[in-house]
Amino acid sequence: MLNKKYKFAVLFIAMLLVLGLTLPACTCPKPTETEKPPAPPGEPAALSFEAAEYVNADPGFSVKYPKEWVEQPATGVTVFYAAAPAQVPNIFISVVEGAAFADALNAAISGAGGAEVKIKTESETKLADGTKAYQAVYKFKHPAAPMALDAFSLGAVKADKWVVVTVATVGLLAKFDEALFSEIGHTLKFK
Repeated sequence: MLNKKYKFAVLFIAMLLVLGLTLPACTCPKPTETEKPPAPPGEPAALSFEAAEYVNADPGFSVKYPKEWVEQPATGVTVFYAAAPAQVPNIFISVVEGAAFADALNAAISGAGGAEVKIKTESETKLADGTKAYQAVYKFKHPAAPMALDAFSLGAVKADKWVVVTVATVGLLAKFDEALFSEIGHTLKFK
């Protein structure tokens, strides 16, 4: 009787070992995510969103933004304004004068009705064509918003004026997506 229990235990353990070794081999491997190949030199990278395009003849530039965002009237130094259906996020483009990017950024925000700019980060960057530009992540207040807006701006000089592309949101209504907002800003292209 002991011999039968011993044989059964050995057989049971052997089956567990075989199943334990073969079950992981039977599971389907997870597909690997492939990155988009980089764009060939001289061609812009593919965008992560379906784009509409704003083109300004003077001083000569264009910017792409999500197609579902709706263009709305722009005033003052703001030459273009569009917003998502929920009104945030939104994009506004300003053409302003300024000695430095910080001056141009403040002029663009105050020209759009904003105030109290609190810059978190500011750095130099480049547009797709290699043009030197500057970018900033910051908060500012606007009378139309119940709380401070989170914003990303990119600015570059064309014809002695700053073109400042700003994408902003109210964090409680639509999250601040720095990668997307930066991608939109970096579509700035001079003609």
